[in-house]
Amino acid sequence: MAIAKLHQRGTIKTANDVALSEYLLEHAGVAVVPGSAFGSEGYIRLSFATSMETSARRWRVLLKRWCEVSVEANQRLGWRRLPA
Repeated sequence: MAIAKLHQRGTIKTANDVALSEYLLEHAGVAVVPGSAFGSEGYIRLSFATSMETSARRWRVLLKRWCEVSVEANQRLGWRRLPA
């Protein structure tokens, strides 16, 4: 479902795990393996075969972008942030 939504928004080229994997590598510097390579289309596999520092830095980039996309989507839907 999330992959289809990213495709509808124009974030990824096609609605599949390969396109999501390419997007994550190009825009967040995070390499993942499409699940379809292992018979699990629509999923991704993660590997933490790097230093914790590098992993943390890349995940921060990915999380920041995910938050930006979420905020943009919420604004388009007219949702407002609740006061703290």
